[in-house]
Amino acid sequence: MIFSSMEYVIKYVHKVLNIPTSTHVQEKMPPAFALVDRTGGEVDYPHDNPEYSVSIWAKSEAKCEDYAYQLAIGLKTVPPDDYHINAVGVPTVFSYGRDESGYYIWQVTVTLAVNIQDEKE
Repeated sequence: MIFSSMEYVIKYVHKVLNIPTSTHVQEKMPPAFALVDRTGGEVDYPHDNPEYSVSIWAKSEAKCEDYAYQLAIGLKTVPPDDYHINAVGVPTVFSYGRDESGYYIWQVTVTLAVNIQDEKE
């Protein structure tokens, strides 16, 4: 087995923002939620340098922006603490505006340096 940085990022985002976080839109969309996607990165086993994009959806534009900045700042001030994660890049923040469903969407993208070899094997 390998260390799943995707699983870790989902848990980290949920912990920092305290909103539902997953890899897909839920059937019943809550007022605010986050979606995590791996959008790139190189794998050179046992090292992985994934790029993750976290799309934050909220009914309030101000709240959505606040969540995005909470996450971006948190990634640098309270970085992930799992020993597999060796470094956290500088996050970027982007606004997509409002979609047709009435949600505002902001995105935080960050690159990690990860050792995916699970030493518990």
